[in-house]
Amino acid sequence: MVKVLDNKVAVVTGGNAGIGREIARAYRAEGARVFVAGRRQDELDRVEAEFGPEVTGVRCDVGRLGDLDALYATVSLFQPDQRASASGDREGCSATALTRIRE
Repeated sequence: MVKVLDNKVAVVTGGNAGIGREIARAYRAEGARVFVAGRRQDELDRVEAEFGPEVTGVRCDVGRLGDLDALYATVSLFQPDQRASASGDREGCSATALTRIRE
């Protein structure tokens, strides 16, 4: 059975706890390769252990542009042609989106 997010990449900020964690769980259940961004490495490690090998925790403070650049670089290493955002934009977490954050 094909899942809604098969062959898609999802980035969930704040995905190491609360609603973000449950969103990451739901995306994974629908087939997405999930990158969970959060500030606490110990929580990210727990998410990876719980959700399995298709989930990667990335230590990131989204308030720091350098951390966002590192997050983008990490996600880009995994099938950059298949990034998708919640809006369906295939560029997903693009340099353009990060530029808008900076402005």
